[in-house]
Amino acid sequence: MSAIGAIPQDALDGYLALGELGLDGRLAHVGGILPAAISAHGRGLGIVCPKLSGPEAAWASEDVDIIAADSFSRWSIT
Repeated sequence: MSAIGAIPQDALDGYLALGELGLDGRLAHVGGILPAAISAHGRGLGIVCPKLSGPEAAWASEDVDIIAADSFSRWSIT
């Protein structure tokens, strides 16, 4: 999304993004959210994932920063 200018280049600094991005901007669940969240947390990163995957990502640690969104097109990064 940052490559096409839809979100600022530095908007996801400090985050690992995981999910299947549809052409309409929707995020769909993919497997491997928990191990990805554990790895991200171990590296000091937060995770951006599909909304339905948020609870699974939360198992990584209560300290992991999770952004669980339905869509990038409706997600405002400020």
